[in-house]
Amino acid sequence: MGCIILVDVTRPESLQTALKWRQIIMEAEETLESREIPIMIIQNKLDLVKGDLQENQTKEFLEDFVITNHFTGGFQTSAKWNLNIEESIQCLIKSVIKFLKGESLYRSSRLTQSVSSLRLSKLSVENSGRKSLIRKIGNKKGADPCNC
Repeated sequence: MGCIILVDVTRPESLQTALKWRQIIMEAEETLESREIPIMIIQNKLDLVKGDLQENQTKEFLEDFVITNHFTGGFQTSAKWNLNIEESIQCLIKSVIKFLKGESLYRSSRLTQSVSSLRLSKLSVENSGRKSLIRKIGNKKGADPCNC
């Protein structure tokens, strides 16, 4: 069993809504006397980010948000460009397997990120295509996209 909470990277208030959903899930777990299930947060619509990044749109902000709020992991994605979609689902699957084995799901550092060194904090995204964005943020092949 696992959960993905999807938020809109262009709407900062969606992160607060994600916390409400996480609380609802935790309350259900307590009612069922269950261990905490893997809960991933995904900031979608990365393709809509224009100009300089707001604080809530940076990789570092998401990393801190994941750790502070005890999510299993977090990804920034674009469904339109199929960016990090498969990787985020694979990470959730790995986390569910760990959960079923009784292994620890949480880390105290580094955010899970599929394009292993997304440098979004300094990125200024323009009206350009997917290939241009991927070229700007870097795509290191062979790196483990999850580290779950």
